Amino acid sequence: MRTYESAIRLQAPPDRLSYAYFKIGEVNNQQDRYAQAVAPLQKSLRLDPDYAPAAFELGFAYTKLKQYENALEPLQHAARLKPDDPDYQCRLGIANLDLGKLPSAVAAFQQAIRLKPGYAECYSFLGLAYVGMGNKEQALQVYKKLQTIDKEAARELLDVINTMK
Repeated sequence: MRTYESAIRLQAPPDRLSYAYFKIGEVNNQQDRYAQAVAPLQKSLRLDPDYAPAAFELGFAYTKLKQYENALEPLQHAARLKPDDPDYQCRLGIANLDLGKLPSAVAAFQQAIRLKPGYAECYSFLGLAYVGMGNKEQALQVYKKLQTIDKEAARELLDVINTMK
């Protein structure tokens, strides 16, 4: 991280500054220091608004801080910039799920699964979104598919489905 901080102090060109701020934010996220990740990631995006990894990491940090409303815009932006990245789509779905925006969550999870058919984590969240919508039939279909990918995750989803009336 010292190298990136040095680049900032030396007033590197804007593209390198953006990357340096991004790396500082990313390292903070990796070390579970989500609050400390926010400011450098915001600076990275001010310097390069279309740098999808910075938008994704900022949304991720906000999600971990349980600031779901703040997470939504950068995650939507990252997903627009990288529509073929299943991780971006899945994280966007998680933010929508946490906000109770279930149809949007389902759409994002389905897109992630189209991009990465064996994405167990995304299947689990898709099942939870269907549970939240009261759609037991769809949740059970997701459970059946998840059984072929990750039996433990499938069992956990079934436990939640079985709490439905």
